[in-house]
Amino acid sequence: MTRVRPRNSSACPAKSRLFKLRREFALCSLILLLLPVYLSPRLAAASAYSPGVRPGDYVKYGSISVFNNSTDPNEQTVPQNVKDIENTEFFRLDVQNVSGVSLFLRATVAFKNDTTRTTTLVEKVTTSVSTILDAFEGVPLFVTAGGLGQGDKLWDYAGSPTINQTLQRTYAGASRDVNLFTQSSFSSPLQLTSTSSEYYDRSSGMTLDFFASSSYRTGNSNQYMVSGSSRVIATETNIWAPWTLGISPMILYGILGVASIATAIAVIGVWKISQRKVRPNLS
Repeated sequence: MTRVRPRNSSACPAKSRLFKLRREFALCSLILLLLPVYLSPRLAAASAYSPGVRPGDYVKYGSISVFNNSTDPNEQTVPQNVKDIENTEFFRLDVQNVSGVSLFLRATVAFKNDTTRTTTLVEKVTTSVSTILDAFEGVPLFVTAGGLGQGDKLWDYAGSPTINQTLQRTYAGASRDVNLFTQSSFSSPLQLTSTSSEYYDRSSGMTLDFFASSSYRTGNSNQYMVSGSSRVIATETNIWAPWTLGISPMILYGILGVASIATAIAVIGVWKISQRKVRPNLS
């Protein structure tokens, strides 16, 4: 006679359900953890020199500082562009349209006296020829191609300067990969010294931070010094979302999603177990 091994009617189904719940939880967790990889913005190919922005993108520059000093009694008048920067509340650059390598931009300057000035511009990400200087009181808030990196040319022509370094910095509430371009010069006989540092968002190509300083000597024996500096920093944008608790929104959403699914699976599991009928002991 063949003996039939009795089935454990209470343990086996419970183990099976537990294994199934664990498998579902693992699968959902894997999907949610991979979401940031597929939903994060992708960098444009550096060799293409194509725009990294889209119509509707904007960057607002709400941190503006300027310094001007002169020990020369004959040069005590503050330049008009310095006065304009001192009276500026913010700069804003809006992308209205993109066509090939051309960007159709709206440059807005908001002054502290509640007046604004708006200029419409057409820029190309392949060339340094720009009218942004005139729109923003001489501040070069350029837009480069998206996806460039260390060693790449800023613009697509033979004599273009190259990006010094790609690093991470925090702007507009989030950590970003940015391209740094620095330059300095010196000339005599005025002993003119100038330096500048420009940080461009690697993905979009938008300027995020600009700093420039210069100084020169005046007087018959160069006994006087005239110096000045300015800095403009991006403080707001819709190209990326500010981080919460130091965590990227995509990763935060993934964590919350995993936690929600884990809670739901646990609740369903408890409910299924509670609904299981206990067979009466007939022995």
